[in-house]
Amino acid sequence: MKPTRFALALLLAPLVAAPFALAQESPPAKKPASELEDRMEKINSAWRRLRRQATDPAQNASSLELIATIREASKGTEKLTPARIEEVPEADRAKFMADYQAGMKKFFEQVDALEAALKANNNEEAGKVLAAIAEHQKASHKAFKKAPPAAAKK
Repeated sequence: MKPTRFALALLLAPLVAAPFALAQESPPAKKPASELEDRMEKINSAWRRLRRQATDPAQNASSLELIATIREASKGTEKLTPARIEEVPEADRAKFMADYQAGMKKFFEQVDALEAALKANNNEEAGKVLAAIAEHQKASHKAFKKAPPAAAKK
């Protein structure tokens, strides 16, 4: 007994419709609140990949491309204003911005050091610089990144 076209269509319908159903159920993309947040998301995307591969000499070319992406996304970020400035008293805002700019300058210097280590194929040093950048990032985000609303915390 041969299956009919109708029977085949019934069997294949869920397979054809599934991707469309999934696409409709996904939540809308979160829009960054500011240009700085948008840039930091781009940096973070490249950073996550770089962190996993920077100590692997076979990945140096790819790691250098990720550093170029980080550089491009971070260009001019020291001139942007973190959203957390709204939480800082008016009298302390100039110091807050100076500290933010100094932190970004340190980040740029660390990225330069990471790039130099990778170009020299010194992946052990690259790993050390990567750890220093991660510590700097953690401290900087604590100091300058706006805390999520209490309802969003878990």
